[in-house]
Amino acid sequence: MKIGICKNDPEMLSEVGCDYAEIRFSMLASMTEEEYEDLKKRHLECGVKVYSTNVILPGGVILSEREHLPDFGLSEFLECGYRRLSELGGKYAVIGSGAARRYNESETKQKGIERFARFAAFACEIARKYGIVNVVESLNSSETNVVLTLAD
Repeated sequence: MKIGICKNDPEMLSEVGCDYAEIRFSMLASMTEEEYEDLKKRHLECGVKVYSTNVILPGGVILSEREHLPDFGLSEFLECGYRRLSELGGKYAVIGSGAARRYNESETKQKGIERFARFAAFACEIARKYGIVNVVESLNSSETNVVLTLAD
């Protein structure tokens, strides 16, 4: 059995015996190259692998406000994040980001689901190039109104 924690602190994770970390995709993709290289070095030195990421979209990114853009304005961001996750040995990116995928009250649930599905399909195209599998996280109704259940 492998043990991991959702935390970006490889030294602490190594001290408590974790095998891997799950870090925020949005943080990974937003780092400068220097910050990223430091993070990569720290994980290698500690022997704590980055197995997966969560929080794929940064706060303030709302898909409904970006749907007029063919790539939601996120191509470079996603390319960078998936490339870095792959370089760290990661295999999975969890698409949570409840606020980002929420649909407006003036829209139908179907429209919200279709937009989210379009984003997920687009993100999967990029992830596939790096050998990353996206995982859709069902969330509770206080976090989002899109994909709350397996049926959704």
